[in-house]
Amino acid sequence: MSILSGSLNLNGNLIASGDISFTTSGSGVIQTLTTIAANGTASYAGFSNTTASLNFGINLIDYAASQDYCVKLPQPVTGKSVIVINKSGIDVKVFPSNIGGDINGSINGFATVPSNGTSYAFNCYENPLPGGWSVLSTNGTTQTLISEVISGSIGSKVYPAPGWETSKNQFAFINNTLKASGSVIAGVPPQFNFLAPTFDPQYQIGDTYSTNYQSNQWITSRQYPTDSWRRINSITLVTNITGSAIVTNQIGCVMTLGFDTHFYFASDPTLRWIGGFWNNNTGYPNVDPAWTNWYNNVQTPWAAANDGNGYPIQQGTGGSGIGTVPSTVSVIPGTFTAGGISPYLAANPGEPGTAKFTINLPQQYAANFFGWTDLGARYISSFTPDQYYYNGTSYVPVGLLNAYSAKCWGIGIHNFSSTLTFPDLKISPQYNVTLN
Repeated sequence: MSILSGSLNLNGNLIASGDISFTTSGSGVIQTLTTIAANGTASYAGFSNTTASLNFGINLIDYAASQDYCVKLPQPVTGKSVIVINKSGIDVKVFPSNIGGDINGSINGFATVPSNGTSYAFNCYENPLPGGWSVLSTNGTTQTLISEVISGSIGSKVYPAPGWETSKNQFAFINNTLKASGSVIAGVPPQFNFLAPTFDPQYQIGDTYSTNYQSNQWITSRQYPTDSWRRINSITLVTNITGSAIVTNQIGCVMTLGFDTHFYFASDPTLRWIGGFWNNNTGYPNVDPAWTNWYNNVQTPWAAANDGNGYPIQQGTGGSGIGTVPSTVSVIPGTFTAGGISPYLAANPGEPGTAKFTINLPQQYAANFFGWTDLGARYISSFTPDQYYYNGTSYVPVGLLNAYSAKCWGIGIHNFSSTLTFPDLKISPQYNVTLN
């Protein structure tokens, strides 16, 4: 069918067995644009009294205030999307259309959309009611991912004797999936699988200090994300902590990286080779010249050519804690109201008067620097080691292996106060990342 002039209006579904093309300049699919003002607040029951309903298509939020900062999604229709652009000047909370609906797996939760002019797509994946939605930004290869709310607790620092710390004054989560909190107790931190190096996930978290109480926070992890990101640009932790400087000055953020090299059988990519390799100049009896050649002539140049991977190049579990990282504190406009559990905590993250901690990470790293790049599993190359393994009957050559760089990351919040406690801490992380 060919339309030479005029317009064609279609109501319903359009099914095509071939390509659909527009031959005139400027033609294309035009989505409905709705300009909307936010209204209502987030109730302490975890929902909102907003009447500002978004539409399928593009929604431009041009107004929000300290007592009008909420909107809600339309009634769910599987496969449809709502795009939200916030240019109101403050953060806006997006709620499900119905009680019991979920956003990013959080039932009756909300997504905080910053006022940055970026498009955030809410995709409906579940209908009938109450509906399920997933959200991410749509800004090319740079995207802001809004996570589900993470809950935990932080105690105060207690010093019963110099050299030991017994309070749980930190909360940590690793790759946004494994949540843990704890501290060093008699030198043994909370851990999971850390003494069983063939199993994932693994983590250790802790906070040691010297006799002058100078903290040295750290997280060591080997929990690899399922999504491979080229780099993390920044992380914003939207919290339910009061924005009062007296409190936020006692909060520190810490990040860590862990690195490993994984080898999988080319004949069975799901099977991991866990045998070790030794360099031929280390003095170990089980040296492998084939691996040494690969390490020196393939992996090392690969790491040098991909910034943030050059050091340290490890073949073991790998973990590197760097201590406290700078964070910028900003406060959600409005008056802080305690949620009842603690005078320093609101009921939900992102409520008026609560604090946001933003960590901006470097965009470029030296070739020999270990940075927040190439996260997840990255294919390096294949090679055949001079190794044998027992297959249950006899020793046979390992054969061709596929080598991957596997990098993990963790983040923690630490309380430096000996008097403040945060028994019901809630964090809604927002990750600004560059995709593959």
